[in-house]
Parts: sequence; structure tokens; C-alpha cells
Amino acid sequence: MKTKLIFASLIVFAIILSIFSCKKDDNPTVPTITTAEITNITDTSATSGGKINSTGGAAIKLKGICIGLSDNPTINDSLPTNKSVGDNFVINLKGLKGGVTYYVRAFAKNSVGVGYGQSLSFSTVVKNQTITLGAGYANDVYYSLKNGVVAAVPRTNWDIAFSISTRSSSIIINEANGAGTILKAYPKSWTWAGAIDTTGYFSWPRLANSNTDWEVGAFNANATGHPNYGWGIYNAVSHNIENTEGGTLYIIKLSNGTFKKIWVETKFSSLQKYSFRYADIDGSNPQIVSNMSLAGSKANYGYYSLQNNQLIANREPDATTWDLLFTKWEDVSSSKPYIVTGVLQNIGVKAIDLTVSDPANITYTDNQFSLDINTIGYDWKSFNGAAYDVATNRVFVVKNVAGKVYKIIFTSFAGSSTGVLAFNIKEL
Repeated sequence: MKTKLIFASLIVFAIILSIFSCKKDDNPTVPTITTAEITNITDTSATSGGKINSTGGAAIKLKGICIGLSDNPTINDSLPTNKSVGDNFVINLKGLKGGVTYYVRAFAKNSVGVGYGQSLSFSTVVKNQTITLGAGYANDVYYSLKNGVVAAVPRTNWDIAFSISTRSSSIIINEANGAGTILKAYPKSWTWAGAIDTTGYFSWPRLANSNTDWEVGAFNANATGHPNYGWGIYNAVSHNIENTEGGTLYIIKLSNGTFKKIWVETKFSSLQKYSFRYADIDGSNPQIVSNMSLAGSKANYGYYSLQNNQLIANREPDATTWDLLFTKWEDVSSSKPYIVTGVLQNIGVKAIDLTVSDPANITYTDNQFSLDINTIGYDWKSFNGAAYDVATNRVFVVKNVAGKVYKIIFTSFAGSSTGVLAFNIKEL
């Protein structure tokens, strides 16, 4: 009996000891964690992570990386939680801005609270972009501020281009195609079958694309205002733009030296179709293009070769995918127009041209942004007789249609031998 009593006492003592031991183990603390080294740094991304040294005696509920623009970011600044099993984890930091200093630290959370690793900092790189237009600037290059080069296409495979938007009347010419394309309005009475009198041709005014507005193409240069859009008249009933015989006729000199007469008859606006005809000055080699459809295209323009009698399919990429066009055009801002090489903005893209003492530190206001498509233009470089110099104090601030703002600083321009140019770009 005495033995049984002693045994029972031992059991009770063991239970009490076990209870007190459990209470001691049930007093957890916040986790301890180490922030992993930052690697794979680019202009928009980097890699970091963490190592959980101690769970603090409680299950880990969350773990991840905090990131911010000041030291010691908190869990409120964290990226989506890493759900990997184990004490070590890696997270790719995405969507960063180039040339910005970020602070990161790993975190782990249990039922007690959040434990943080040491705070580390890093700076994303400023992206250096190289654009290759090719020898003689053979290509046009469409560029996205976010994604880089979208497309490079031959610059001289078209003569005229028709706007696709149902709300646009624009028709442009390829002014910088080889020896150049020259457009003039025929100033005399005419019928399509009749003879063309070119007496006085050299005194007729040249018509050029606007340097500041895509909407005002060379075919629109002699517009007098709504409903007159230059090449045609808006019909308030059909909503088409129409040009009846005897209206506006154009004489166009192509880059191969040949002359054509061209009559743009109709834009069927809602259908995104055009009808036009052209022929040699004497009426030979006539071409009648009826109901040329541009429907379904997401580009700004449909490009046509009068020399090869064909629509150039898919020349311009989807207009929502690019912001800047590296190309050649005719600068008409002076009394003696000449061909230049530079940058034009897409429709709706805004820019500011700044001359500053410190390109690393700039200030600007929203009302400085301009929709003029040649705000970046071509004069950020100059020829010194042997090579091109790039202005080191010129900064361009560009806002895309989505409202994202970028800073561009040109760093080099090789000239026509290779058509290579370079610039730094940073999202602000």
C-alpha cells in the first residue's frame, strides 16, 4: 500500500512538472530573421530574401520583404508574402524605377508579432538605351518608354499614309524618302480625264506635314477649317470626307523623280475606308483604288507605296504599344526647310525640353508638358565638322498616355554611318 502511494505521488509530481514546463515553452517571442544580400539589380528589378533564424517558439504566419524609399521599411510596405516551405526564402522585387535608391529588410510574423532583419539599401541602374537606325538612317524605330524598342521598319517603303481613326482626316507624305517627296496642290481647273498644265509648277507652294501635329498632314496643309480639311470636305449627313471631281487635285513628285497626279476622292469614316486614284501627269499608268480598307488596324496610319501600287501591311505597330518614333522628317520651322533626324512623339504623348545646370536634379511643373510631337526633336545634337556633339545640359521629361513620367538624357549620336544613338532613361 505504501508503495502504491509513493508511485501515485510520483505520477502527480510528473504531471505538475509537465504542466509548468509547458507553460514555460508557451511563452513565445517574435521571430528573428536575417535579410539576404541584394543581387541581380537592374533598372526595374532586384532579388533579395531572408533566413529565419528562430521562429520565436510559434508558427510563422507570414514572411516576406519590406521595401521603401526610406530606411527601415515596415510590414505595411511589404511585398506579397513568400509561401515557400523552410527557413530560407527568395523574392524577386519587380516594378522598380531606374536610378532610385530603395531600402529593404526581411520580415517574419508569428502570433506574438513581427520580427525584422537588418535594413539594406541598393540603387537600381539607370537604363542606357541604344537605338540603331542603320546606315543612312534606313529604318524607323518605334520605341516604348516602358518596354524599349517595339519595331524597326524600313523608312523608305512608302510614299503617303492615311489616318485610320474614324475622327481623323490626316494624310501625310514621306518627306524624307530618298530625294524627298514633294506635294503641291494643282491651282487650275481640272477633270480627271483632262490634260494637266504644269506651267508655273516651280512657283506653286509646297505642302508639308506639320512638325507639331500628326493631324495636319501635307494633304491637310491647305485646309481652311471645318468642314474644309484640305483634300476634302466633311459631309454632315454621311460623316464622310468627300472630294468631288474638280475639287482638290494634287501633283506629287516621288523620291524616284517621277510625277503623279493624285485625287483622294472619299474617306468613308465609319468604315475606315478610302477611295483615291493616281496616274502619271499625262494620264498614263492610271491606278484606281476603291474602298481600301484599314478597318481592324490598331496603328495610327495605313501606309501606301505609289511607286509599287500597294498598301504596306503592318508597317506601323499597334499605336498603344509605342511612345516615340526615331525617324527623319522635313523641318519647316525656318525659311529654308531641310531634312532632319531625331524623335517624334506618338499622339497623346507629352514632353518637356529642359536646359539645366545639373541633369541629375531637375524641377518641372505639369503645365510645362507639350503635345507638340517634335518637342524632343533633333537639335539635342550638333555637328562639329567631324562628329556629332550631344548637349549634356539638355533633359527631356516625357509623359506617356498612361501618365507615367520618364527622364531622357541623350549620350551619343554616331551619324549616318551607322545610325546608332544612345540615351539614358529613368522613370520618375
